[in-house]
Amino acid sequence: MVFAGIERRIAGTTAPVLVIDAIRLIEAGLADRCDAVWVVTCSAELQRERLLASRALTAEQADLRIAAQPPQAEKTRRATSVISNTGSIEALAEQVEAAWRRDVAPHLVQSSPP
Repeated sequence: MVFAGIERRIAGTTAPVLVIDAIRLIEAGLADRCDAVWVVTCSAELQRERLLASRALTAEQADLRIAAQPPQAEKTRRATSVISNTGSIEALAEQVEAAWRRDVAPHLVQSSPP
């Protein structure tokens, strides 16, 4: 259902940019429909720490969730931009802005004032 919903959104938009936030974007084959693919990475230890803090999971549940994901190296090979989420929120924002300028902004058509 998620895949169908994303496909409907892609088909129905007239927006110059459509952002798809999907954890399984590459695995579902949707990356092939995208002009840019951003992969956000962090260490397994940090993933575990964040899962324990934010999802009320046990350590075993967090480890199982991390182990069920494809290796980050597989995802980063498909990425147009790799964003490291290991530092501050400001550092993360800087990387997102740089990826936008590099991957998206050059493709946007600038309309000139009348």
